[in-house]
Amino acid sequence: FDTVVKSLGDAHSISSSKTVTSAFLSDSFKKLLKTFLISINVKLDDDLVLAGNECMYLYLDKLHGNVSSGANVLYEIVEIELENTASMSDRIVLSLLDIIRKIIKEISSNLSATFIKTIIGPNSHLADLKNSQNVQIQADVISVYQNLLNLKNIPLLQDVYRYVLEDMEKAFKTLLPDVEILPQN
Repeated sequence: FDTVVKSLGDAHSISSSKTVTSAFLSDSFKKLLKTFLISINVKLDDDLVLAGNECMYLYLDKLHGNVSSGANVLYEIVEIELENTASMSDRIVLSLLDIIRKIIKEISSNLSATFIKTIIGPNSHLADLKNSQNVQIQADVISVYQNLLNLKNIPLLQDVYRYVLEDMEKAFKTLLPDVEILPQN
């Protein structure tokens, strides 16, 4: 499917086609997400995940963030992939990080607080990727954090800063366990 969408190029765009409407793209994106979710719940295969991530990336690019009806399924797919990064190849992890950055860029101010918690909250699997041996994965993780820190939605940005500070505190306590950084309430 992603090969077909790639080959269509701008013909699969709302702005350059009379037959491709926003409703059509949104409906096909929701169908893609549901099918992809069912598939990865059955078997998390590297090639399937890579193709699914490429399709999601293409749709996010064409829909320009207009994914409100499919956002929860999109977030669920990302969460499943994040939970399984330890068993994925570096190529698939990089694909996942691309999707996360694209979601942040396209949905931006309409991201859910739950999604942000999934990405960088206390039990996030993204934190494990900071210690990857792959330099590109480390750079992409930093890029995810940078994208989150550039959000324009103040409540979401406050959540991001809170999670970043908690992460920094945990790292600092690992280095200096006897020092209390922030007084506990």
